[in-house]
Amino acid sequence: LSEASGACVITPWDATREDLMSTIGRTIGDAEVQVVDPVDLRPLPVGHVGELCFRGCGVVPGYVGAARTSDAFLPGGWLRSGDLGEVDARGVITLKGRAKDMYIQGGFNVYPAEVEAFIARHPDVMTVAGIGVPDPVLGEVGRYYVIRKPGSELTEAALRTWCAEGLADYKVPRQIVFRDELPLTPAGKIHKAALRADAVST
Repeated sequence: LSEASGACVITPWDATREDLMSTIGRTIGDAEVQVVDPVDLRPLPVGHVGELCFRGCGVVPGYVGAARTSDAFLPGGWLRSGDLGEVDARGVITLKGRAKDMYIQGGFNVYPAEVEAFIARHPDVMTVAGIGVPDPVLGEVGRYYVIRKPGSELTEAALRTWCAEGLADYKVPRQIVFRDELPLTPAGKIHKAALRADAVST
């Protein structure tokens, strides 16, 4: 996070193996973290997923141009990171994805990174990427693009059933699209903007 002078969190030297594998550590120095609802920006209690906001002497006070500053900062000097995460009672932070990727299905916030991680555990899945797409009844639903492993005959129905066994109903993908490849950015990441454009065109 360049707006935080390079870093405002660190993993302690005595972190547990679980924390090393699944978290990004705690804030350092006088840096503070706050989790807010990505939609209405109200502060959320410990253990709830929301947008991570930071403040402290290492965090920039604003940008050149009032409009951009008003969009990126909350009252009190909190910088909106654009990252979704949760903070536990110890102050340890776990990333959950990007705020812009979240969609609201039937009034429930769904974080694609969580669903993607679950689908990726299926033995026949090689790659997965999820987005929210418009729906006339629920507002938005999840569409997940999946690349199957070579030789797999995994079906949409079978994968949805598998998801239903481990995810809450509102997180189960309503649409599953199998592809041989997915669009990538120059950095080699899945190009979700291209997937959104694909969803609109189809």
